[in-house]
Amino acid sequence: MNSETNAVPKKPPVWIKTPDCNIYTHVSSGGKYLKAKVCGKPFCRSLGTKLQEVARRKAAELLASERKRRSKRPNDELTFGDLATTIEDETPNTDLTKSSKSYRFETLKSLWATWPELKENRPRNIQPKDCRDWATRARARYNPTRFNGMLTRLRELIRLAIELGLIIDDTTRKIKWASVPLVAPKLPTQEQFLKFLACLDGRPKRITRDELYQQVWSEPTWILAPKLGVSGKAIQKLCERLDVPKPEQGYWNLVRAGYQMEKPPLPLSAEKYGWIGGRRIHAANFVRVMIFTGARIGSVRKMRVGDIDFANNVVLVPPIKYNDAPVRVPIFPEAKPFFQELIANHVGGDSPLVPIKNPRRAIASACKEAGIPKLTPHNFRHWCASIVAQTTKDPKFLGAVLGHKDGGVLAMKRYAHCFDEHAQAQAKKVRFFETKDCPKPHADLPVD
Repeated sequence: MNSETNAVPKKPPVWIKTPDCNIYTHVSSGGKYLKAKVCGKPFCRSLGTKLQEVARRKAAELLASERKRRSKRPNDELTFGDLATTIEDETPNTDLTKSSKSYRFETLKSLWATWPELKENRPRNIQPKDCRDWATRARARYNPTRFNGMLTRLRELIRLAIELGLIIDDTTRKIKWASVPLVAPKLPTQEQFLKFLACLDGRPKRITRDELYQQVWSEPTWILAPKLGVSGKAIQKLCERLDVPKPEQGYWNLVRAGYQMEKPPLPLSAEKYGWIGGRRIHAANFVRVMIFTGARIGSVRKMRVGDIDFANNVVLVPPIKYNDAPVRVPIFPEAKPFFQELIANHVGGDSPLVPIKNPRRAIASACKEAGIPKLTPHNFRHWCASIVAQTTKDPKFLGAVLGHKDGGVLAMKRYAHCFDEHAQAQAKKVRFFETKDCPKPHADLPVD
């Protein structure tokens, strides 16, 4: 029988999430509901309205009253676990990014792992010595960045306890932050970088249905995928698109055990061929956008065609971190033809400028082919900053390109790196003496 006739139809969704946190729309009635966790327990109530503005106001009032009702303990009996629950409930309502919210929960979890008895302890029972002992254990177990995150969560709990009147003084005031060493990334040379871009620009390979059919039935996907330069998921999607049957799970184990397995025939299809490695074209465009703008990976994901302003010769880089307005990056002469071609080949509409979200796999594969150390998307921001610093020698302009507001201090300290080729070229310009001939070393003098 056809698999389509046996497919179970998907049930329509009952709830639709609204832009406001914890507020959902009931599909059948259209009413607004509050769905949240209060004191660690699920809570769902009707807001009695279909208007989003009214629902937002009622949700805040209902959530506050429910938290007050469910808080059974008096303030003097609250533990650090209770205080942490308050922070966990308030985190989804903040303006932090998704990754920042996740990091807050991760560091709080690490805090409980290094200090298990803290969760059931009351703030007045914790002494400064206990905090210093915890800091000693945590520094030995975690790297400086994670330790600073855990210390931040602990100080948030202490600060909340002071606001509620549970304690008077901060017991963590004598704990110092861990110094995070600034490790400069290992950027490739100009020659290596051009070789990397050439590998990344590799055109997709055309493959017929018959070739794909023979290859997927000749060896396992985990062996075939590296040979074709793609992932196993890409091979699976290509087989589905071209209607090519693929071995089921456990097939190769039975073959190795000596069983004679049947291979299904290749069905007829209107599709004659497909393409392998098409995502590399988008990954190459993604990398070039980061190089020519110095943008972070999150900003490139948000870019649209309207952000390329040829009239004013600027690229409007969407803000994702500290900036509240787009960063205006000039379109460099070398980048203008690239952006023109990129917009000409765009699918149109409000779709992203580059239709992929994560080029890391293609970057890693191209680095392996080029024989250079593995690069990350953030390395291209460092690369852009280093090139701009060496060619313009203007720290303020470099800071403006990266979206910094300190006049280029952080950009020169953290992002601008000196390539070996540039160092050798600059060394040839150095003169220690006015004369053209370098002074000769003194002859050996007799020792008294």
